[in-house]
Amino acid sequence: MAAKRKKERIVGQYFVWLVGTRNDVYYADGRSNKINAGRHTLGTKEFKTAMERLQKLDLDRAVAHGLAHRSLLEPDQKLITLEEGRQRYEEHVGRPRVVGGTKSSTGKRYRAVFDKFLTFARKEGITVWNHVTSKTIERYAAFLEKAGYAYATQYVELTTIKQAVKFLVAQDLLPPESLIRGSLSKPQGTTTYCWHQQEVKVMLEQCRKSPSLAWREGVIIALACTGLRISELASLRWTDIDRQANMIRLTDESRQPRRGGRKPRETKSGRSRAFPLHEHLAEALKVMPPTKDGLIFHGPPRRQAQARYRSQHSDPRAFDAIEPTVSRA
Repeated sequence: MAAKRKKERIVGQYFVWLVGTRNDVYYADGRSNKINAGRHTLGTKEFKTAMERLQKLDLDRAVAHGLAHRSLLEPDQKLITLEEGRQRYEEHVGRPRVVGGTKSSTGKRYRAVFDKFLTFARKEGITVWNHVTSKTIERYAAFLEKAGYAYATQYVELTTIKQAVKFLVAQDLLPPESLIRGSLSKPQGTTTYCWHQQEVKVMLEQCRKSPSLAWREGVIIALACTGLRISELASLRWTDIDRQANMIRLTDESRQPRRGGRKPRETKSGRSRAFPLHEHLAEALKVMPPTKDGLIFHGPPRRQAQARYRSQHSDPRAFDAIEPTVSRA
């Protein structure tokens, strides 16, 4: 009985192929993939020529099954690497605000998104943006969900990748066919926990019982009555309180120059806003002393910070060499 012919396993960019010969002519069998790529003759008895044709066959089947764009079949198609495309997009969003650029915090968030996506793409065998398709987005969404990322995070990350592809197409760095079709479902509602009235009451009682927690009372009242973000609360100044109009005016200063070495305040939306001064917060502000730096809220007094530092370090001499910094709320 004749020995069974051996087949060589070849891993292509999109499919795995079993390559063998029949009547000395090479053929490629891709039926074992999750997506059946079929069985095809390579029409040659030369191994080198067979490998060149297998590479083209791999791409052709990927296009046929929607794993790659048809434009990739064009031999003169310009390819843009993942790193180059990322750099172009980050330069675009990092341009000056006056010409439509984003805040520095937004650029920082985008960098984290690309760090994660590019690592994923390389593991998928993708090295150029031309190979990023809607199927890639679907697989990346599955990866994020399996890794336990929240729905809102998935939405932000996938939207960022789609925007990057759209920008590269608009700059003629990718063909129009590279646009990622389909929409993403926006997250509805919020998972942010909201304090109940009884919980706020208990926290305030604890602050009033303990002198070391007294500084937190105003912070808790402000958070409960305004809904401000922690960063916004930390930057709130006495000049933001309009007692005559009974309003809090939160001004976005991201387009203003630095004054006195102080970093301009940035709101998340990039717009200034005003809202009523709650009566409970107004009463709390009346008993709070003015501060030299103009900020309303601060961390614990220096003595409390020093005492807490000493309690956390067994060697008392370690404290003498360190100037503790008081963190703001």
